[in-house]
Amino acid sequence: KSTFKNIAINNSYIGLYAYNSDDNTFNNLNITHCTSYGINMYHLNDRDTFNNTKIKFCSPGIGSSLRTYYDHNLTFSEIVNNTGAGISFDATTYDRLWTITDTLIANNTEDGILAVEDIYLRRNTITNNGRYGIYFSNALNDNSEIINNTVMNNVNQDVYIVSGSTGHKISGN
Repeated sequence: KSTFKNIAINNSYIGLYAYNSDDNTFNNLNITHCTSYGINMYHLNDRDTFNNTKIKFCSPGIGSSLRTYYDHNLTFSEIVNNTGAGISFDATTYDRLWTITDTLIANNTEDGILAVEDIYLRRNTITNNGRYGIYFSNALNDNSEIINNTVMNNVNQDVYIVSGSTGHKISGN
């Protein structure tokens, strides 16, 4: 369990790599120009919080791979101008993966958010992404909440939910 503040990471392969690390808090994290992930949550991470995080020009901005467990939070952040998805949750996960609030997710070359499992989105702006604003790519997405977000001007569609994915709570968008 650690707290990290006021960190700038520039021109790296992966900006932040979290492996089997729980209960961390990151405040004022600025990650730019990574040739791979801005943040990669990898294997058995629980309850990490990111406040005022800016990720730009990475590929993707934030990603989860292998088994990432639950209860991550991203608030008051900017995930913009990344190659690929702004946020890509393609991990085998348990419970809910992320709660994202008050965050700008914009101008990424593919999806603003690509999710295999459930996520909670509140008061975000998801705009001008190169494919979908929010793309639920698996029928396992069946309990996500998308409430009071602005999702607009994404190239293919603003929100896409695959066939067989039911039970989402979507309101006030």
